[in-house]
Amino acid sequence: MKPRIAILGAGNGAHAFAGDLAMRGYPVRLYNKFANEITDLQNARGVTCEDAIEGFGALELVTTNIAPVVADAEFIFVVVPASAHAFMAEACAPHLRDGQVIILNPGRTGGALEFRGVLNRLDIKVCVFVAEAQTLLYTCRISGPARVRISSVKNQVTLAAFPARDTAPVLEHLNPLYPQFVAAANVLETGLDNIGAMFHPTTTILSVGRIESGVPFEFYRDMTPSIARFIEAMDAERIAVAKAFGVHAQSAYAWLA
Repeated sequence: MKPRIAILGAGNGAHAFAGDLAMRGYPVRLYNKFANEITDLQNARGVTCEDAIEGFGALELVTTNIAPVVADAEFIFVVVPASAHAFMAEACAPHLRDGQVIILNPGRTGGALEFRGVLNRLDIKVCVFVAEAQTLLYTCRISGPARVRISSVKNQVTLAAFPARDTAPVLEHLNPLYPQFVAAANVLETGLDNIGAMFHPTTTILSVGRIESGVPFEFYRDMTPSIARFIEAMDAERIAVAKAFGVHAQSAYAWLA
């Protein structure tokens, strides 16, 4: 019997994880806070994957009730924006049990620290693993009702648990599902290597006039030379901060190359 999977979230990445894992025969249950975002998944009873991965993944359960999704899961994939990490930690906390592996996909910057902090604040006594991926494993986008286009799956993504001593046992459990995940030194490495923190807020803030004017805007294609220079300056600061913590961070330029 393959381990049961919980997917928390219903966005692009959550669709990709749920569809791919279900297609590979894992029993998958999906939770989302907002009912209107999962109606199509409930009606379809699964996810259709397109492009790099093709097929239909049937889901055991799609619901706004987190208890049955989390309680019996061996792996809990948290696939939501960073702003929702604390909410998900609070929501699933009463239903956790010893030995479960929680993976933030991705952790962004400080995700695992925040998630573990919420569990500690709530005085959760069960022993669970909390880890974060440096970036999202799938390049993907929802392409229609209960459909996701997966353009590619990354060959390698670094992962770290908090505390760091848990990284090895997490990977031992996780690699049969995803051999692409490899060990980072700690969550400082995964967090300070968050390239999205350079591209996403900077481009959005500096393009807000164009975005609000209603002119069509493609995030990367319409980035201007001035915005690129600003990102390079911010990125240099990020790399300097990482170096001060003993972390060798990849530059945004190298990441793009």
